[in-house]
Amino acid sequence: MQSVEQRYMGDSVATAGAGKLVVMVYDRLVADFAQAETALEVNDIEGVHRALCHATEVIRYLRATLRLEVWEHAPKLAALYDFLHRETLLADTYKDRARIDQCADIARQLASAWHLAAERYALEDAAAGPGAMVPPALAVHGAA
Repeated sequence: MQSVEQRYMGDSVATAGAGKLVVMVYDRLVADFAQAETALEVNDIEGVHRALCHATEVIRYLRATLRLEVWEHAPKLAALYDFLHRETLLADTYKDRARIDQCADIARQLASAWHLAAERYALEDAAAGPGAMVPPALAVHGAA
């Protein structure tokens, strides 16, 4: 049986719009790196591993859903995901604080950019009315 929180999260994901779903994924990635940083501070090696393993899964999801043909900058984003994936694996292997911090910073910057894009799209979509096209930058992850 699902808890109320699990049901709410499931419903939130199921009803999220194009930009909102990607923003939710990025928010989770940022949370994973924050958990890893906190776990490392208290020498919780298993906690670091769990958080970074989940971050790796999130990065793989973002990379796998990236639609390179939709947006001219998508190949650069793919390269950034590949770098982030590699660095996260190394951070987990060596419990390397500098790498965790670097990955967390990249994730925060990406999340911030997606938050801004989703907010802008929401405003433009509201002004355009029903049936408006999703901008390629927001459709790049197949969330549209």
